[in-house]
Amino acid sequence: ASFTKIDDPYISERLYAAAYVCVLQPGHKKQDVVALALNVYRRIFRNGKPPVHLLLRDYARGVIEVALVRDDSLAKKINVERIRPPYGSVFPSRVPSLGSLRRKYYPKRKSYRPKDGDYWGIWHSLMYNNEGGISDFGNYVVNSTLDHWCNLRLRPDGTRPKTAKELHAEFNAGLSEPDRKVWEELEKARTRLSLTKFMARIPGGVDGGGQQRASAADIVDAEANQQLLEAVFVRSLSRTMQKLHREGVLPYRANPRGSEDLDHAAVQRLIFARVVELGWRPRLFNKYDSSLGDAGRDAHKVERIGKKYQWIAFHEVLGKIADNFVFRGSWREDLVPYCGPWQMWERDIDPSCMLRSTPVERTTTSPWWCQYRFNKWRPSL
Repeated sequence: ASFTKIDDPYISERLYAAAYVCVLQPGHKKQDVVALALNVYRRIFRNGKPPVHLLLRDYARGVIEVALVRDDSLAKKINVERIRPPYGSVFPSRVPSLGSLRRKYYPKRKSYRPKDGDYWGIWHSLMYNNEGGISDFGNYVVNSTLDHWCNLRLRPDGTRPKTAKELHAEFNAGLSEPDRKVWEELEKARTRLSLTKFMARIPGGVDGGGQQRASAADIVDAEANQQLLEAVFVRSLSRTMQKLHREGVLPYRANPRGSEDLDHAAVQRLIFARVVELGWRPRLFNKYDSSLGDAGRDAHKVERIGKKYQWIAFHEVLGKIADNFVFRGSWREDLVPYCGPWQMWERDIDPSCMLRSTPVERTTTSPWWCQYRFNKWRPSL
């Protein structure tokens, strides 16, 4: 309750992470765990509009999930569906253009240095797909995480539409045996035509078998004939099959992967705009951020204040993406329901890890758990 008026998501996220760690510790009374879970539910989930911060709501959910395991009667006191994704946040309908952001926050100059008082550090850390220079954060953090989603939109009820790949497979499965034979011949002819077009682009005028290649005019005529034959065949099918051809077969040909990536550049611009909205200002933070210098990619270094703002904005935008777009599993074409940030290793701590000691004390590269001694652990019960 002492932290409820703090409007810093960086602190709030860690507060709920700490609460999650607490309920995972053994020895707590069941009623205490349930009381904490009810408090978290009331503050975060009861109104059906939890914070969009991906990790904050995940840790808050974890507290309640543990309590549900300890006391299943808790399910009668809360709406369990509200603690699990998707959470119904709205993804922005408009994304700031690169031009508008550049004019306002990164104007072109003869000499551009961080001390000029603009958003140099944020821009070059984040805007990888927007002429952002090296942009480690934009590339290695933002882009690698966005690869877990595609641009298919979730429906309001949380279900997803079928991909072009799935509709393509449905079309093939729905063909009668006579129609299947005709379709297979059409597909073979289309493949041969594609190969002929490819060979015609190779210099030399003769294919690998010594045959003279077709002229450009012959290829155009063959392509038109192929399209006509396919159109006649499709018109002979039922309306359902025609729709599958239109919405599945044709898009799948254009993109055999079956789904498109999210627009990385647009997401980076959303994150940048949110950093500004959160209150990062050059006049407040540039002097300090610039004084840190370049410590490379070492994880054990003092970070810019701007990086804190980037992390907050990133996890907020990511929360909106998780609520509105279809999730990919470990493989880019494996579309699965989004359950939590552990699916793309987005948690930066493991609340369930409660190691108190390890036999490893001295190594060339010290493990994180050996760097500091802590002797205030609660005694085992």
